[in-house]
Amino acid sequence: MPPCAADAGLSLRFTEDAAPAEAIQTARERRRSFARWLEQVPAPRRFSTGALSDSPSPETARRAYYTAWAQLWADILPAGKAGGSAGCITTGKASLWAYGAPETPYAASWETFYGLMLLSYPDPEHAWDMYLSYMRQTDENGMLGGESLPSIKARTARQLYSRLPDRKRLSEVLPALERYLQWRLRNLRWIYLNRTPNREEKDLDFAVAALVDISHLIAICRELSLEDKAVFWEERAGWLFHNFSNWFFFPGAAPAQYYYSDSGRREAGIPLVVTKALCLPQLLADQRQALLTLFDSVFDPDLPFGGFSHVKMENMSYTLHGLWISGRQDTARQLAAITVRDIIRSGFFAEEYLLSGADVLPSGVRPALFGCALLIDCLWFLSHSSEEDTFPPFLLN
Repeated sequence: MPPCAADAGLSLRFTEDAAPAEAIQTARERRRSFARWLEQVPAPRRFSTGALSDSPSPETARRAYYTAWAQLWADILPAGKAGGSAGCITTGKASLWAYGAPETPYAASWETFYGLMLLSYPDPEHAWDMYLSYMRQTDENGMLGGESLPSIKARTARQLYSRLPDRKRLSEVLPALERYLQWRLRNLRWIYLNRTPNREEKDLDFAVAALVDISHLIAICRELSLEDKAVFWEERAGWLFHNFSNWFFFPGAAPAQYYYSDSGRREAGIPLVVTKALCLPQLLADQRQALLTLFDSVFDPDLPFGGFSHVKMENMSYTLHGLWISGRQDTARQLAAITVRDIIRSGFFAEEYLLSGADVLPSGVRPALFGCALLIDCLWFLSHSSEEDTFPPFLLN
């Protein structure tokens, strides 16, 4: 860990000339607080990104890593009018994105949960409080207000519990998690403002996220010695995987992202969204092969982001993990190194990254926590994915 924030190449700067004494004292304490916070950030074993001909230097990668953590720190809102009862992590404070749940409008129910998982390293107590405050907004039908996004709610609870084991908090959030995931299974699609898709639409993006999240919910139930609930959710996971197999896979065709149950129509969608399904351990052999074939049809190590566009945190992270468990560790390392290089090259922590020829275009919400989380995740992946390690740490939490 860096002994102080300045050693990471970062510091809070301010001018004391002609400033009131009270303001100077406040600014100095703020700077000390930032340095103490950054000292708690986990340090990768190494910052080398591999053998790419145009890899960033370890020092460049190191600076980008701690800059990502600094943005997370800056994105925290205190408790109050827009921060809920415990504060919240915004989607990207400077972006002014404000389509979240009513009490925390600046917090998206996808990016924010990745932020909470990261926050659990330097400040698990505050992360737990923010998480519970957010989850209390789940209504009796299981819906969280604001933009409806793929679920990592149970996964976040397990990450927080791993950092600060608190059975009382875990028990408190369980009813909201169950209500939410029941609602999620009825609504496996994006819902945003007036752009709600066809109610018959099934989106692989949401189905994969739900399968992963239910696996974490099952583990939570067993941690709390609630075997009946664990068995119930295992049955729900089996039901969803059965439908997942019928909706998105069809003999002789590439896996699809979208399925419409009213017509049986499928749409190809975005390749990197589809390949995130590689992370599912329960995939059948022919399903895994079909996904790897799709991946190979796009992947080109000579192109930015390996030829993939619409690069987002979860799509890339789950794909990397899926490649790893599919026996494609070298490809996973290569793609992770490419991702680090191209996020740094873009000059922006963005919601997603698009391709325009040989150029990388930051897109969507900017700045956004997704870009921060993806850079951190890939550097952890590269730091830990050596021969002696089974899996990198963050991807499995």
